[in-house]
Amino acid sequence: MRYRFTCLMLVALMALAGCGQTGGGGSSSSGDDEDSLTSPTSITVTVSTVNVFIGLTRQYSVTVSPDGASTAVTWSIDDTDSATISATISTTGLVTGISTGSVTVTATSILAPSVSGEIAAEVASVQWTQYDDATWSVRRGHSVLVHDDKMWVFGGG
Repeated sequence: MRYRFTCLMLVALMALAGCGQTGGGGSSSSGDDEDSLTSPTSITVTVSTVNVFIGLTRQYSVTVSPDGASTAVTWSIDDTDSATISATISTTGLVTGISTGSVTVTATSILAPSVSGEIAAEVASVQWTQYDDATWSVRRGHSVLVHDDKMWVFGGG
């Protein structure tokens, strides 16, 4: 019982010690609040390959100026060419293709809402080409497909 009481008192003292102020009673700043961040003056939306295929995703990102400016943005997607939704975008810039069409991916600065960047993209259906008469032989029970200039071998056994 005495051991449990001693442990409880030590935990309480450590918790109280963590609540105290440092630096002569002034407020402390972690350096991460909005007042200490530099607002961007321009935003460029970047991606490895602009187009996205239906059912697949593509990660978009931003480059800001000046160097060291805040990269905190809100993402949006404009789908004005189509009556149906061609793509969706997550809060991290991950675009998912829904149906074929043209979209504009936009990143808007949280610190400076008048600063934004955008990039146009196409959502396309996945085009697969199957080769049955290849000049090389495929192992029995396997299939070979070519998509986006990459060869995919399926099967096994």
